[in-house]
Amino acid sequence: GTVEIDLLGGAAAFTNGVNMDLVRLRLAYGRMDWTNFSMEAGQDWAVFSPLNPTSFASFAIPAMSTSGNPWIRSPQFRVEWHSNPSERARVLLQMALLDPNVGDNPTTVVDARTPGIGERGRGPAVESRLALTGKLGDRDATVGLSGHYGRGDNVGTLNGVTVGRPVDSWGVNLDYTLPVSKYFALTGEAFTGRALGLFSVASGQSVLAVGTVGEHGVLASGGWAQAQFNPNKKWQVNLAYGLESDEGYNLITGSRAKNQTYMTNLIYKMTSHVTLAWEWRRLLTNYQNQQTLNAIIN
Repeated sequence: GTVEIDLLGGAAAFTNGVNMDLVRLRLAYGRMDWTNFSMEAGQDWAVFSPLNPTSFASFAIPAMSTSGNPWIRSPQFRVEWHSNPSERARVLLQMALLDPNVGDNPTTVVDARTPGIGERGRGPAVESRLALTGKLGDRDATVGLSGHYGRGDNVGTLNGVTVGRPVDSWGVNLDYTLPVSKYFALTGEAFTGRALGLFSVASGQSVLAVGTVGEHGVLASGGWAQAQFNPNKKWQVNLAYGLESDEGYNLITGSRAKNQTYMTNLIYKMTSHVTLAWEWRRLLTNYQNQQTLNAIIN
């Protein structure tokens, strides 16, 4: 078995846990592996939407966050089954129970808080992923399909009466890693889902207040794609695009309706311990029913 602990934020890792719902640990888990089976418990990357674009300018928060890249490191219990049906093929099946969180953490520091929307659902979130790996020449190509589901309860006041609205947090994600040749690879994801604020999808507006059009959760879809060029062992060039589009009929005026990111970077591995990188990004946002504020691509 293995145990890994990776802290982020120092002393703030624990003091900020109250208002952010999750303790600010990057990774802290224990894992046991057998020939075809594994178990893991602790905080790790979610099974749902496991890939991230390549970027040295992003550290705690991956590139394309809120712009096509669903991601989270969350407390979980995970089991995995892996098999090698042939010399050129592998199968991986993952299933996990996660902290029941839909990303509705408060934006101000508080000394105590009430249960969140997901916690009021009184059950853990569940995830699964099936991944198939085969050979493209002498390189591994992987395609995976993952899903997420959590049940929550959105509570608010209407006409002086406290009422609850059910929230189904769900998502489906396709991920792929395709090394087309020795010098070129394609990587990316495509997703759709509702109330995925935990994954920085419709962040801050994934579930709107009771009495609004988004009280049951905001539907969103999108993804990201990256082309990677490796002319030699020291140089790497990445070109990437990310898109998140939130469903308009779930939004109120002024909400973000679309985020887009264009990104390119150049990476030079000077030595095994020193890497230099240059990166350029352009971020574009459109807003619901506020056309004059929308981003324009020049």
